[in-house]
Amino acid sequence: MYANIIVDISHEQLDKTFQYHVPDALLSQIDTGVMVNIPFGRGNRIITGYVIELTSKAEFDEERIKDIDSVVPNRVKAVEDMIKLAAWLKHNYGGTMNQALKTVIPVKEKIRKKEKKHIKLNVTKEEAKEFIKNAKRKSPSKEKLIEYLSDREEADMDVLKNETKDEIYILDFGCGKSYLTFVLYYYIVEIRKKKAEIIGLDLKADVIKHCNETAEKYGYDHLHFELGDINGYKTKMPVDMVVTLHACDTATDYALFNAVQWNAKYILSVPCCQHEVNGQIESELLAPMMEYGIIKERMAALATDAIRANMLTYRGYKTQILEFVDFAHSPKNLLIRAVKSAIPKEKRERSLQEVERMCEEMHIVPSIYNLLK
Repeated sequence: MYANIIVDISHEQLDKTFQYHVPDALLSQIDTGVMVNIPFGRGNRIITGYVIELTSKAEFDEERIKDIDSVVPNRVKAVEDMIKLAAWLKHNYGGTMNQALKTVIPVKEKIRKKEKKHIKLNVTKEEAKEFIKNAKRKSPSKEKLIEYLSDREEADMDVLKNETKDEIYILDFGCGKSYLTFVLYYYIVEIRKKKAEIIGLDLKADVIKHCNETAEKYGYDHLHFELGDINGYKTKMPVDMVVTLHACDTATDYALFNAVQWNAKYILSVPCCQHEVNGQIESELLAPMMEYGIIKERMAALATDAIRANMLTYRGYKTQILEFVDFAHSPKNLLIRAVKSAIPKEKRERSLQEVERMCEEMHIVPSIYNLLK
């Protein structure tokens, strides 16, 4: 028995069936629509594929036909009607047969026991310095945020270089599992030798509980975590710095709003998905860019961040938009860096006017404009 298989690789040159032999041990398990593991290519690396047809006729020399390795467990079988529908989609709308099959076959995920993984900061100061130095390879985003706090001569954007206070207060909005927050605390307290009070805020109670337990375990007496939403969060602490890493959509706007309301000296914000403006934007002048979804989405994201930067300038911050990490690591690679400064009134007013003209042209009313105008 032989099986004609579509490999699970969406490439035009591989958009054809490959024939494999069905071993006797798998005869009872193999049927049309089943997903299987197969050795592929000269190196016989194991990949997956869909059985499209079963036949008793070998299309090649039997000695050249490889055996199916195994059946992929816990997968929904592609019934005959699904295969026909996938073929119709491919014929009428293009793409590969593999892409079409993935469109029509329901996904059934195997339920696995959730494993919790945590990081322990059981390192010396020298090891921590080495970690920060080498973090770019494994976690460029976290390394970059630390870099903007560093005192290296080449890091001319050091936001703490001129800080004279004995103790600084920092809020990390949307801290998640707080890897960055712990490293930030260690860096400022142990390496920069500054006193710091840091609060991490997130919506997941179990994460907050674990982070507080970890901070207590390692004697980080001035690192705390609270359960709460960015929108409407209140603190009596005189906030010096606000950090947000990938706060989604308008959550970034509320983080920036709170930072301004608290008169924070420093803001480091890496926005995430910006849907708000994408859903509002209309412009006859920019009609060609409205025509294509991915172009419109990227333009809306860039427009959103440009407006955020201008509104921070309007509210008295020297603001920059920097490449956070290489695009290859993440498309969410822009950092808004703002430092409270003596911005001339004329420049502040011009920044607001530029935003208003842009909003009028694009027919948008972004949250950050309403919050900071």
